[in-house]
Amino acid sequence: MNIKIVEVKSFILANASSNYSLKCITLSSSEKNKLEEQILKNRSEYSCSRVIGKKVIFRSFLLYIADAKKINMEYNMQTNKYIVCFIIVFSFISIQAQVVTKSVNFTVKTSSPGGSFSPKNIGVIWIEDANGNFVKTLNRWANKRKKYLYTWKKSSNGNIVDAITSATKYSHTTHTATWNVKDFNGNIVPNGNYKLRVELTDKHSQGPLYSLGFNIGDSTGSINPTDENYFHNIELSWVSTITSVKNEKIIGYSLLQNYPNPFNPTTIISYSIPQQNLVKLTIYDVLGKEVAVLVDKEQEKGSYKVEFNASLLESGVYFYRLETENYTRTRKQVLLK
Repeated sequence: MNIKIVEVKSFILANASSNYSLKCITLSSSEKNKLEEQILKNRSEYSCSRVIGKKVIFRSFLLYIADAKKINMEYNMQTNKYIVCFIIVFSFISIQAQVVTKSVNFTVKTSSPGGSFSPKNIGVIWIEDANGNFVKTLNRWANKRKKYLYTWKKSSNGNIVDAITSATKYSHTTHTATWNVKDFNGNIVPNGNYKLRVELTDKHSQGPLYSLGFNIGDSTGSINPTDENYFHNIELSWVSTITSVKNEKIIGYSLLQNYPNPFNPTTIISYSIPQQNLVKLTIYDVLGKEVAVLVDKEQEKGSYKVEFNASLLESGVYFYRLETENYTRTRKQVLLK
């Protein structure tokens, strides 16, 4: 494998052909300070994940800048020079484009099925995954008579987290719904196939249903399915962005520093697991009290990103902990409102 490391000032690490390489150069005190300053200033250029003191951790390599006396290497007292050690650990990186769907929009006009309460009607729009599992309710126009939305109630158990809700409609109209591509827990859903479902009734019994399949992860676009009984002028559209991502061979467990940090009120927590595991990601306050469980399920090997929404919490220091059968790691984060 042949990887060229970014040039730092006038010092270059040549192409490396092995999985591990170590190279040391000497710098004066002023050169060392300039080098540190440049790296910290341009850390995004080096895909830097975090900085702790003089230790700069990169996605593809580790860079240590240390006083030579502290690392038991040659130190010249007369010239006051430092040793800079570049330790490179390669992770077989490839670049590819990834389509990320940001939002899904849906509109539908309903008409009367001819029930005993027509034109009054109640209804609901919700999302399910390809296996029929409930994801999120988007829009529900029903109050006291919501119990007659049998199919939705069975799928969602009545969950209306973040949904738009209103009372019974006195006539049929156009309904709209927007999905932010998150489940009811606030987690961004993975790319794949999903179903948009609509239930409508104007009587005290099961009413007509409508279902439309679509894919998360496609480029921006829209579809206009043909009308069906009681469902008309249907349009589904989605907005996506294309990003370049690094595909890395997962060689171990990791829990990265959340970003942004400090944050208000949301932040992203990223982690990787090298094999299928039961994963639990938990938030604690400074007293060790559990305040949220973001993940608690079996996951395949890979890298994951989870959004933490702390809008209901007070400002302060919190800890997030990743637990698997073979790995446990805790990090600190700061909520600043």
